Amino acid sequence: MDSPRAFSDGRASRERALDELKMMGAARLDETDVKLYCVRVSETLREYLTHGCDIPARDLATSELAQVLKQKQVPQNIARHILNVLRVCDKVKLANDVSDPFAIKALASIAQQIVLLYPSVFERTKKTFLISGL
Repeated sequence: MDSPRAFSDGRASRERALDELKMMGAARLDETDVKLYCVRVSETLREYLTHGCDIPARDLATSELAQVLKQKQVPQNIARHILNVLRVCDKVKLANDVSDPFAIKALASIAQQIVLLYPSVFERTKKTFLISGL
């Protein structure tokens, strides 16, 4: 589970992921950068899920991650978006499929929305404590 000061830069997983995805979304993307961009989006999202949400996304293929998202009861709409982002990234990284540049450019923005909508374990735990009065 990720605490607010889990890493040496002092940022929680959520903050780190949002900052990284925001920078990627603002960057100009040309064909030579597409593969690196997809690697970075995929790694950032997987890091957030692993360190922020206690979902072992770094160690799983996208198809395996789909099963874990169900087991962890990630809301269906969020799980669908996570898997769509990772599948597009996989197609670019593994098959050099850059046939949909608009979908590729939107990856960082969609991943950013996922991070905003699916709070880290720390945030969900904090909210539970606040609601229960502890």
